[in-house]
Amino acid sequence: MYKHVLEPILEQMRNHPQYNAIEYENSVMTYQELDERSLQVARALINSGVRPNEIVGIKLNRDPRIIVAMLGVLRAGGAFLPLDLGLPLLRSKFMMENSKLPYLLTDDLDGEVPEYTRVISMGEIEKSCYPKENILGITPEQLAYVIYTSGSTGVPKGVMIQHQSLIHFIQGIQQAIDLHSIKQYLCLAPMSFDIFMVESLLPLSLGKTIILAQENHRKNPLRLAKLLIEKNVELVQMTPTAMSMFLSIQRSRSALRNVKIMMIGGEPFPRRLLEQLLQLTGSAIYNVYGPTEGTVWAAAGRLYGDREIHLGSFLNYSEPLLLDALMTPVNTGEIGELFISGMGLALGYVNNDEETDKRFIEYHDGACKKRVYRTGDLLTRRKDGTFVFVGRADNQIKIKGHRIEPEEIEKMLLLHPDVTGALVFKAGEEEETFLSAWYCSPTSISIAEWTSFLSSRLSEYMIPSIFKQVDRLPLNNNGKLDRKACMAERHK
Repeated sequence: MYKHVLEPILEQMRNHPQYNAIEYENSVMTYQELDERSLQVARALINSGVRPNEIVGIKLNRDPRIIVAMLGVLRAGGAFLPLDLGLPLLRSKFMMENSKLPYLLTDDLDGEVPEYTRVISMGEIEKSCYPKENILGITPEQLAYVIYTSGSTGVPKGVMIQHQSLIHFIQGIQQAIDLHSIKQYLCLAPMSFDIFMVESLLPLSLGKTIILAQENHRKNPLRLAKLLIEKNVELVQMTPTAMSMFLSIQRSRSALRNVKIMMIGGEPFPRRLLEQLLQLTGSAIYNVYGPTEGTVWAAAGRLYGDREIHLGSFLNYSEPLLLDALMTPVNTGEIGELFISGMGLALGYVNNDEETDKRFIEYHDGACKKRVYRTGDLLTRRKDGTFVFVGRADNQIKIKGHRIEPEEIEKMLLLHPDVTGALVFKAGEEEETFLSAWYCSPTSISIAEWTSFLSSRLSEYMIPSIFKQVDRLPLNNNGKLDRKACMAERHK
């Protein structure tokens, strides 16, 4: 049992230095080069003052240097915070301020950062020589990364994941899915999406090759199909929405012929999509599930055409509890809210004790006390021990694999000077889902104006597709938005 994620990766660097670690466009980076370059970054960071558990933001173009930087931060004992260049400036600024970011590793030396954040040039590191600083040992309790998710209060929350949780995931997913024969892993996810760990740290820990997709591959199915064929990609991970978009282009479908494993997750898996995939490919298709607070995926199940779509079983280090409103376990076949315990749990939310205490609670299982995470997801356990996703216990929704709290978007809508009320909800059917917004305003606001207003405040996937002006929104007795009444009115 490895103690942290660097152990298996460093082992691969020592044992297979000439293996290809990363392929990007027409370039190749071997494990030896990755070792040397990430060590250079680690020594530079230590020389700059980075200490164990300190957070280092990474804001770089999408190329192999993001993985070099990520490993460099980990080897220095720090925790990385991905700051994708595509993030809205206000959201990126909030993440830096909320995490009280002490260091930022970037090429953008003129970007706006908090006054207490030290900016470290990635380009300067690559051109300079640094003293051979002693690389301290990593402990399982140390922080590995921080990923921001949508917050129910309208404010994003930074999930803190420790090395012990990350290495348990890396090893647990290998027991749930046979990855022995897989050589080329597609890396398609943004670095700020925690499934990026599956596409980067997992293959590196196994001595495999990362096929790093460019930014525009995600939005261009034909270019992505060409990459899959040229690089003989054998493992693909996508959300159902992304996979549906990929299959919508007839010419891209043949690119799946060499794929051996598909991991589909992040939102409900439509049966129509499963049937399409089973007809097109002989791949092993897995439905994967898990909140960011449980370290990437907490459950995985292989799907077949003759069975109900399910989540499979939970990984061996993660214990699921299905409880009713009285915090009492439900029976097999009954619906309960999912609480997760085990080694995969996050440390909590960065600089947010109130939300941490609300979501990570103590559960009394007889005489035993357990720290559990309240997911807000409703599941049921089948007689064969597998689980089925039923829905959400709160207002959180998923669009294109991204967790979205409607309140966060509504808060931004209310910043418009003409808006007095706002409601955001998911509309559409299955893979055709999208965000719709209702707003109260004396004047109509065009979609173009809304898009311009929100683009600097929200990520692209959080901007509604439909905007509707309404006279009023129902309120409850406490003067708060009555969502149930709104939904009833919506379906009239």
